[in-house]
Amino acid sequence: MSTVSYSSCIANAFDQWNLRFFMSIPAARHMKKLLEGFTQEHHNGSVKALQDAANHAVHHSSVTRFFRTSRVDDHALERKLQRSVLQHVRRQASSANPVLIAIDDTVVPKSKPSSQAHHPIDDGGYHFDHQTGTTVYGHQWLTVMVGTKKRLYPYHIERYDKEGPSKIDLALQQLRTIDVGNRPVYVLADSWYASEKLIRAVRDRGWHFIGALKSNRVLDTAPMPLPARDWAHRAREVEKPDLVTVRTTTYETVRFQGRLKGGLSGVVVGSRASASHEAYRFFFSTDPLMTAEDVLSWYQHRWAIETFFQEAKGKLSMGRYRLRSASAIRRYLLLLQTAWLLLAWAFTGTISEAFHASHQDHRRREIADIYQRARAGATRDPGKRV
Repeated sequence: MSTVSYSSCIANAFDQWNLRFFMSIPAARHMKKLLEGFTQEHHNGSVKALQDAANHAVHHSSVTRFFRTSRVDDHALERKLQRSVLQHVRRQASSANPVLIAIDDTVVPKSKPSSQAHHPIDDGGYHFDHQTGTTVYGHQWLTVMVGTKKRLYPYHIERYDKEGPSKIDLALQQLRTIDVGNRPVYVLADSWYASEKLIRAVRDRGWHFIGALKSNRVLDTAPMPLPARDWAHRAREVEKPDLVTVRTTTYETVRFQGRLKGGLSGVVVGSRASASHEAYRFFFSTDPLMTAEDVLSWYQHRWAIETFFQEAKGKLSMGRYRLRSASAIRRYLLLLQTAWLLLAWAFTGTISEAFHASHQDHRRREIADIYQRARAGATRDPGKRV
C-alpha cells in the first residue's frame, strides 16, 4: 500500500472546520484519511476498499475499530455540520431566493441474513422500494436537505425503524432544529409526507409547504367535496386547461384555490404533459398567491434530493456498506455526509463533477509528492534508491 503523504483540499477543510475537536487524536487521523477515501473510487463499499482508496497505511482492524468503538462525538459532529449548512444557506437566501427544505427517504437493500448467521446486520427490515416497486430487505434512510434553488445540502440522515417514531415525526424533529431567521422557506416533499400534521407544523412556523398529493386526496369543492382526480376531470370539462412551460416541458394544468378536506387552505394544481393522455398529477401549496407555474417550478427543486441519493449511492457507496453494527453504519453515513459537504464547498459544479475534480486533485498531489521525494533521494524500500 502506498504511504505517500500530502495535504489535499479535503484534509485542509477537515482542519479548517476544526472537526478534530469532536474526536480523539487517533480517531481524527482515521477520519481525515477515510474522508479522502470517500472522495476516490471505491467500488464495493467495504471498509477495506475504503481504506485502500484512502491509502491509509494502518492495520485493517484499526479502521474497523474506528467505525465501531473509536471516541467520536457523533451527535456533536453532526450539529457542527448542520450549523455550517445553515450559515451557508443564510448567506445565500433572500426574499427572491427562499430557503428550500426537501424531505424524502431511500431504501438500501441488503441480503437477508441466514438463520445460522452469527453476526447478522443490525436493524434490517422489510421496506417498500419505490424504484423497484417491491418490498425489499434492508435499511430505509430518512434524509432532510436544506439549501436554495442553487444547491441543497444534506442536513440530516437517519435510519427509519418501523418500531420507533413515524417518518413524519422524525421529519418534524429535524424541522424544529432549522433556524434561518425571517427568510422565506418552502418545504418540498412528495405525497408520502403531505400529511396534515406535517403541513400544519410547517405553516405554524410561518413557512410554506409545496408537495405532491395523491389523486384520491379530497378537495373541499362546491357543491360537494371531490377527490382530486374527479375535480380535475370536471374542471377540464368546464374550462379549457392552461398551458404552462417549466424549463423545457409544457404542461396542461388546472388550478383550484380553496381547502383540502380537513381545513388546510392553499392552491392545488393538476398537471400532465401537454397533448398527452396520461393521468393528472397533483401538487399542493399553502401559498395562495402561487400560480400553477410557480407551484410546478418550485416543486421541481425537490428533485435535488433524488439526485443526492443517486450520487451518494453511485459515487460515495451509500448503498454498498458492509458494516454490521448499527452504530458503525450510522458513523459510516455520517462520514459520507461530511465528505459530500466537503466536496460541495471545495469544488464548483455538481457532486459528480466535484468527485472527479477531487480525484484529479488527489492524483496530482500524489505525483507531485513522489517527484519531490525522488529528487530528495527517498527510497521506497530500505537500502533501495528510487
